[in-house]
Amino acid sequence: MKKIQMALRITLFLTGAIFLYMIVNLILVGKTYYYEVPAHMLESPYLLAAKQDGFYALEKNTLDVVFFGSSRIHTAVNPSVLWNEYGIASYDFSADEQSLAMTYWYLKEMYRYQRPQVVVINPVINPETRSGTSPHFSFDFLRSPDLKILGTLDTTVANEWLENIFPILRYHSRWDELTAEDFEYLYSDKNHPLMGFLGYSYPNRQDSTAFITTNQVSELDSVSKEQIDRILELCRRYNTQVLFAKAPWSSTEKEQARYNGLDQYLSDQSIPSLNGNKYINEIDLDFDFDYIDIVHMTYSGAEKYSRWLGKYLTGHYELKNHKGDARYDAWEQSYRLYEEKKAELESPPYVVEETLMTVSTITLENTSGEVAVQWFDMTDFLEPDTDYRVSCNISSPSGADAYIPPDLLYVDFYGTDYDAVEQNMDLSQNRWMDQEDTKKGLEGTCNTGSTLPEDVRMRVVYITNSEYSIENLMLQKIVYPLKDESSQ
Repeated sequence: MKKIQMALRITLFLTGAIFLYMIVNLILVGKTYYYEVPAHMLESPYLLAAKQDGFYALEKNTLDVVFFGSSRIHTAVNPSVLWNEYGIASYDFSADEQSLAMTYWYLKEMYRYQRPQVVVINPVINPETRSGTSPHFSFDFLRSPDLKILGTLDTTVANEWLENIFPILRYHSRWDELTAEDFEYLYSDKNHPLMGFLGYSYPNRQDSTAFITTNQVSELDSVSKEQIDRILELCRRYNTQVLFAKAPWSSTEKEQARYNGLDQYLSDQSIPSLNGNKYINEIDLDFDFDYIDIVHMTYSGAEKYSRWLGKYLTGHYELKNHKGDARYDAWEQSYRLYEEKKAELESPPYVVEETLMTVSTITLENTSGEVAVQWFDMTDFLEPDTDYRVSCNISSPSGADAYIPPDLLYVDFYGTDYDAVEQNMDLSQNRWMDQEDTKKGLEGTCNTGSTLPEDVRMRVVYITNSEYSIENLMLQKIVYPLKDESSQ
């Protein structure tokens, strides 16, 4: 009897200790990214945690397609688009810097909750074991302890095994950084509103020539072959079809040759693969608006890629359209939320209060690489501490078949002791204005500051090596409703 009581006490103690560890670990583990400015269309203090926990919140065996890979896939594939266009129930069960080796363990975890018809793998060919933050992105929120341990031993460097199996060893020093949000997550809704998609909202112009293709083929290394083979074997065991789909991102010729080697290796086993760099024109990607950097798409790029990929999926696999089925209402709600967020992003953050000046045409003559300036008197227009917007349309030099920006172009307000960077308005392409192949809509905004000189003028500063034409140069007084509300 005493032995039974002792065993019961030990069991209760261990159960309580494990439960306490899980609670403390969940509080301390980092749950989000940190940016100086909002980067994602769905901002959340739980961005990292909710993305993985959202997978576990889904009803069992409701997924048709699951996407695996690194951040290059969960910023490129938007399940809301796949749902709206094709009625596909999908989820981005990916993680930042997820390697092929880590994908294998994510697949094993996935099969404990879902049995999809198709898995899509966005391959990052890197046979080396991982270290630093990379394993934490993948394993901190994986729920199965056995797979977390085995996956860590398989994919990470030996001297970091303990901190990846017991993340509290890495995050224990966060005590003085904790906020209410760390505790609130314990009781928060664990659904991910956009089904694992992290849509970037701020584009940065990319060099299209960096998204190269090549006919060269480099044989896949033996470690990557082993990783792929065990992924394929696992999927065969569960009768799941596999598609390897590399989203379009900037690559060197050497890297593309390696992906060609991957395509060849998969082709030899009758496994389909899609190298997105080869389909950029078909996808209709715009390098001014569809990327935030050389490897991550904005939400607009993800819409195009998802629509294109969804067309391939429905054309090659017998996927059921679930629209109208109440069991899949979560995807319909996700799509509606996405449309709301997109509408917010595609509306200017300001309101035009008054148009002060319009110039129908300005010619920017060839300056042969020298700085040139055109002046406009502003003494009757400008007020202190007021926001203004300058916009225009600019056409490329005659004979050009694509838009070629001037070497330099900005507008600012200038006067005695009044020449500050704060008044510079770099005229960049505006997502709310019409765009054509050789003509672009540009805009810039600024605040005049607390004091204005009597001789204040507006100047257009430029450097060109060809003649440009500016049409409908407009100066407008604007207000920012959200900024005004926050100051009250």
